[in-house]
Amino acid sequence: MIYTFKVASKYAAPEAEPLETLHQTHGVDVMRQAHDLIQKHPDCAGVEVFLLQTRLFYLENDAAASSGA
Repeated sequence: MIYTFKVASKYAAPEAEPLETLHQTHGVDVMRQAHDLIQKHPDCAGVEVFLLQTRLFYLENDAAASSGA
């Protein structure tokens, strides 16, 4: 299985290119990887996670959301 993590920009339209796209194979701790990407990009809107081509979830960056309001 291949997981894809897309880091969404806080300032771009939802269909814009992600700040970073990361591909990981099975065995990865999906939530930890998503949190690590948010830490790496503290101003991002969040991380969208896919399994193969199916969207699993979107992890919102609470820190960026509360500081930008």
